[in-house]
Amino acid sequence: MTTATIFTPSDAIRRDVYFQKDIIGFVERNFEHYDIVAKVDVDLRGEQCCEDLFDLTNNPYRDEERAERYGRHASISVGDVILTNDGCYVCDIFGWKVFG
Repeated sequence: MTTATIFTPSDAIRRDVYFQKDIIGFVERNFEHYDIVAKVDVDLRGEQCCEDLFDLTNNPYRDEERAERYGRHASISVGDVILTNDGCYVCDIFGWKVFG
């Protein structure tokens, strides 16, 4: 088991994320305005890990597990970054992009 670190944009830039055509460029230019919101123990790797964490935070049928593993932080959304032991990924409008 490893730990995934989840970063989200600060409130000052959060709404700007949704208007970006180049999400990677936006994250690169603004990463100093990102905050760590959670560290979650995970068994999966890479994009599978990201997909599982996205589902954990957005699927109402997993609310009990979410509260235990993730707390009551905001759901993972476009522009959020997940750092795993094998890469760094940005949540895009559809799927994940490798970052860094």
